[in-house]
Amino acid sequence: MKLFLVLTLGLFSSFLATAQDSQPSASFVAAIEELFELSNQSEQYEIALVAGFETGLGNAAANMPAELKPKMDRAMAKVKEYMLKEMGWDKVKPDMIKLYSEHFNEEEIRSVIPLFQNPKMKSFVTKQMKLLPDSMQIGASKAAALQPQIMKIVQEEMSK
Repeated sequence: MKLFLVLTLGLFSSFLATAQDSQPSASFVAAIEELFELSNQSEQYEIALVAGFETGLGNAAANMPAELKPKMDRAMAKVKEYMLKEMGWDKVKPDMIKLYSEHFNEEEIRSVIPLFQNPKMKSFVTKQMKLLPDSMQIGASKAAALQPQIMKIVQEEMSK
């Protein structure tokens, strides 16, 4: 019985220690937030969010009759506004902090911060953000070219 109690308490203590470790320390969170700030993470995320949306709907808008295009543009502007309100950086930042804390330790985060403080790296990050919508468009056009074959594969597999 004593052995059972000792093992149970040991497992419970181990569980509590693991649960406490799952929350990053305040200094770790601060380091992640500093990295986010220096790497323009909020802007990159929101650019990617909007670019993905625009890329996904771009083909539909391109094939639309000219008289409907202004209506579609207004609708897309409202949808983008809604998406940024509901899925913007402020909504995902806590999840991103958790994600980074699960994949990096504080020392790793702090070791790259000086790189992002370098003016050349800041310039690189700024230029890289401007490439994001175009790079997503490249991917979307490649995916569109594959779509007929993808649909054929799916249909073949579904009919088996």
